[in-house]
Amino acid sequence: MKICLAGYGLIGREWVRHYRADAFEVSVWNRSPQPEAPGFEPDLQRALAGAEVLHIVVADPPAVDSVLQLAGKRVQEGLLVIQSSTISPASSRTFHTYCTTRGAEYVEAPFTGSKPAAQDRQNVFYVGGDAAAKTRAQRILHGLSRRIFDVGTVEHAAGLKLAMNLQIAGISQILAESLTLARNAGISDALFFEVMDLNVAKSGVSELKKGKLMGRDYAPQFSAKHMGKDVRLALEGTPPGAFPLGAAVKAVYDAALEAGLGEDDFCGLIRLLESEGAPLKK
Repeated sequence: MKICLAGYGLIGREWVRHYRADAFEVSVWNRSPQPEAPGFEPDLQRALAGAEVLHIVVADPPAVDSVLQLAGKRVQEGLLVIQSSTISPASSRTFHTYCTTRGAEYVEAPFTGSKPAAQDRQNVFYVGGDAAAKTRAQRILHGLSRRIFDVGTVEHAAGLKLAMNLQIAGISQILAESLTLARNAGISDALFFEVMDLNVAKSGVSELKKGKLMGRDYAPQFSAKHMGKDVRLALEGTPPGAFPLGAAVKAVYDAALEAGLGEDDFCGLIRLLESEGAPLKK
């Protein structure tokens, strides 16, 4: 079986490696040229020649739309589109309609787990769509995942992913603030995290980011610009004041982008709290 992977970023690179290890034929397309990628093809329609699956992992709804438009006539009967970018429920329904009216199958399959999970085949997928398409997609995603949840419709899958990332962004921000509070009190990072290991405040986020925060390593596993986009999409269309903590977190991400921290890992937003709270530019 041939899979065309559209989006050769931090996650796509790992998935291509696993797909090849599992004996799939893989072509790669990316909006910016990636000639070093095995199987890279700069023309998406040529990359899709003979492919049964188009797996999309790009930045946002406009990027997904551009992929589908560039795919053109290749979006047709026999093609399964697995859409794993984080997008809004409304966009997901639009893309589902676009693909299915052309005879293709479409599955919304956002995932939890950043680069380390992708490296270890430990992503968790939330799959939504028509029953036959979901069954087909789960066979493809099995080799990338720790677990696959069938959550219902494409809108359900997109909405659940945004709900998860809104939580992660909020937990990460309060972790940054509490760690900064401890640092300002003269408490070492080692003691802070040792105590938290026995405290109910411990979370999956603190466990995942402990090493990066202690080492002040902000190389991206999942970038602040993408997390900020997810928070924005989560709040899109909600009444003013409906999610006050979410709105506050969005303001922090807006400040991080303004400060030039968008390419860093989202845990790097702790830098906004340094120098007596003054935002730090790179």
